[in-house]
Amino acid sequence: MLKDSYHETFSESNTIFALDIGTRTVIGIVCRVEDNKIRIIAQEIVEHDSRAMVDGQINDIPKVAAAVIRVKESLEEQVGFALTRVAVAAAGRSLVTRCCFVEKEIDENLEIDNELVNTLELDGLRLAYEELEKEMRDGSAQQFYCVGHSVVAYYLDKWLTPNLVGHRGKIIGAEVLATFLPHTVVNSLYSVLKRANLESISLTLEPIAAIDVAIPDNFRLLNLALVDIG
Repeated sequence: MLKDSYHETFSESNTIFALDIGTRTVIGIVCRVEDNKIRIIAQEIVEHDSRAMVDGQINDIPKVAAAVIRVKESLEEQVGFALTRVAVAAAGRSLVTRCCFVEKEIDENLEIDNELVNTLELDGLRLAYEELEKEMRDGSAQQFYCVGHSVVAYYLDKWLTPNLVGHRGKIIGAEVLATFLPHTVVNSLYSVLKRANLESISLTLEPIAAIDVAIPDNFRLLNLALVDIG
């Protein structure tokens, strides 16, 4: 077991294993969240032996899996415990996005809680998928998975608010940005993880992961744009 300077023991139960499976390299880190900050405990980077990936998409599953296994084994040697679960960020080059606005009437005497907000967001995701389905009348919408979403803004009685929880009102609303990936992209990613004996505990998109780190929530009302020049 790996111990820090305070003799604290790290294990898989109190750390996070994250993978970035890129076009040229596979990068892995083992970290933990302390005081809302990410503390990196171990890291490893491995280059693909050949063009196993093109434009962020997996072309050769066995070769990509081999690179992932090398990263995993190196990290296990560094931290001293087995890694079986992983959080993964998928490339967003094939993604389809839909932004929609959803409103919901509620009891004005009822205090808004997390469950009510989650229900509102799910309504937004459902509406986004319905819009995607209408645009792709040939049924191809069935071949897309929703792999992440972000709430652009919340509204309480038509007024913009950063957080609905704890408030009371008659109408709540949200502008939801939903992201979808083709099922072939998601399935190939899961195939790689299975070959490496890893279970995915979280799947997000690289652009979403990047903006969560680079632009804090309280800065997003400034209409900032994050541009990834790859």
